Amino acid sequence: MSFLSSIPPIVDHGLAIDRFRDEDASSLVDLFRTIYGDAYPCPDVYDPDYLAGANRQGTICSYVCRDQTGRVAAHLALVRSAPFAGAMEVAQGLVHPTYRGAGLLSRLMDLVIEEAGRSHDCETLFATPVCNHVMSQRSLASAGFTDAAFEIDYTPARLFAKEGASRGRVATLFAFRTLKPSPDLDMHLPRAYAPVITDLFRQAGTPRRFVHPHTDLPLPTTSVAEVADVPTLDLTKITVARAGRDLADRVLAVERQARSSDRAVVQVLVDMGTPTVDAAVEMLRAAGYWFGGVLPRYLNADALLMQKTLSTPNFEEVKVYAPAARTLLQVVQGDWFRANVSVLITAPRDRTRAMAPPHRTADNGQLHA
Repeated sequence: MSFLSSIPPIVDHGLAIDRFRDEDASSLVDLFRTIYGDAYPCPDVYDPDYLAGANRQGTICSYVCRDQTGRVAAHLALVRSAPFAGAMEVAQGLVHPTYRGAGLLSRLMDLVIEEAGRSHDCETLFATPVCNHVMSQRSLASAGFTDAAFEIDYTPARLFAKEGASRGRVATLFAFRTLKPSPDLDMHLPRAYAPVITDLFRQAGTPRRFVHPHTDLPLPTTSVAEVADVPTLDLTKITVARAGRDLADRVLAVERQARSSDRAVVQVLVDMGTPTVDAAVEMLRAAGYWFGGVLPRYLNADALLMQKTLSTPNFEEVKVYAPAARTLLQVVQGDWFRANVSVLITAPRDRTRAMAPPHRTADNGQLHA
């Protein structure tokens, strides 16, 4: 069945919430331009034909709120962006400035979650709200999502230049909601972060079969890993399916290339379905990488996020909504500090990096705006 098959629209005060139709494409492009100018990192969203075609194919499943004139006033989509086909991203949340505060994003969120389980055979949902405001985080928390990772400095400031919403690079949170529990899914734990990870999953009520590491596990000679360069975000990402004895050298080679290409961040995702997780983490820690959190079911298995910013991270502008996210951010900041101290001692090449001790993110009124 086509994604565009009709469902009864929700109509309230002249605003209609419905699935995307081909005729919405042009005004959806206008909405992207209103919010982001020409800076959205996926330029395809400025092509009406692309938006219509992607919705027909099901790679993007858009839901819109139309105003009285039929123009798109708000938008939220399910996007197939993860390696695991059973995971879908809740993304591209847009609300025209005229309608902000009207609860449109929450209404769209309810519909998206219902449709994900009913129409798309989805096992887990995830979202990556930006951390220069808390509106999206608050909507996700109300919809039952759990914060599981911080991607520090993930988004360039230029994306927010039109609205002047950030002075520096912007972090994102990785939030997830399980639709089909996976109690038999193995999660191989790294010693360094095992307590944080197990507490996170237990508090979320997300079942896993935790497997503690064997420190004498022999490693293969060669790692299995893929590298993706994302110039629109100034980011390089390494996905490690299996760590080998060459992992540290391979990661440092990728990092050197990232520096020469003026990338701002290197992320490493480690497949937690394999027993080489602990060894991978220890090699990454020794190379100056630090903890970000866990991306549940992102690879079918869970993925452990390790990261390195290639300049001082913009922790100062990170805003968080949920208390558990504040606690997780303290862990991330503390591990960044640990990594910088370690790098200063063991790797003189990084002596130029500015360093400051971790601190609590200010709990001001903006956190609850």
